[in-house]
Amino acid sequence: GETWSIVDVYLWWITATANVGGYDLSPYPRIIDFQQRIRSRPSFERALVRELQTVIDIDMKLPPGAKL
Repeated sequence: GETWSIVDVYLWWITATANVGGYDLSPYPRIIDFQQRIRSRPSFERALVRELQTVIDIDMKLPPGAKL
């Protein structure tokens, strides 16, 4: 829908984590479309930038293939 909520962020995190873990999302084009729509939100991108900065600041090691 058109209403943005924390559930959208959580679903994005779950699907992004599954993707990094090697789960093939290609059979689910609506999930891929959802991920792209969430990533296109300026507020979401700003949050990811802040998260990445925290990862850098604390020298956190991400799993291979993980990207923000």
